[in-house]
Amino acid sequence: MGASQEETLCRCVSRRQVRAFLALAWLVNGLLLVGNLMLAAGWKPPLNTIAHQINLDHEAVFGSWYPSALLLALGWVALLQFAAGRGWWTARFGWLALALLATALSASEVSQFHEILGRSFKSHVGGTLLGMRTQWPIVLSPFILLSVVTLVAFVRQELARVPAAARLALLGLACWLVAIVLELHDAPALLTPEMRLIHALEVTIEEVSEMVGATLLLTAALRFGFATSKGGSPGACGEGAE
Repeated sequence: MGASQEETLCRCVSRRQVRAFLALAWLVNGLLLVGNLMLAAGWKPPLNTIAHQINLDHEAVFGSWYPSALLLALGWVALLQFAAGRGWWTARFGWLALALLATALSASEVSQFHEILGRSFKSHVGGTLLGMRTQWPIVLSPFILLSVVTLVAFVRQELARVPAAARLALLGLACWLVAIVLELHDAPALLTPEMRLIHALEVTIEEVSEMVGATLLLTAALRFGFATSKGGSPGACGEGAE
């Protein structure tokens, strides 16, 4: 198929470009996973800068910027789907909600907003909430619950039109829930020297789950976009919006 006839999404990217981008994203995911597992096992690279930059549990480094970039890409793709204007208004609301959530999570990833909120609540309100030690998932639990219910309903209603995309999206949401559960399981016993390796592995799995979840949701949104575009015509999104 010629370049001028190649299937595109909203006149923005071709299927070939999307495949290349996702392949690169999964490659980076794999490298960060292996690197962080090695760091958890005690690996000390020749340059400490490498360890610092790839550590997913550090802030203001590549390891925190990259998941934020994935979330921002997810928000952009979801916004494109919203702008396409296909489906019922409830489906469009779902895309807009996903776009706003992904963008907010992207900003929070680099600004540490969720963690700062948890610490501020603990300092100014109290060390316990709902009978549990104050952590940001507890403070934000109403918002998290609302987001999960909204996204699951959206996937079952809208993305179910493309079963493969729906399965990827549900798997991505499951990864995010695993990350939240592991965040809550940050038990003080794991901070002892004897349990240092277990704690490091748990933190790595938590951070990787967030990153993989975002990549799966991004893959699902892109797959859905191409599958539902009007024959893959370059003007599909513009036509749907009119």
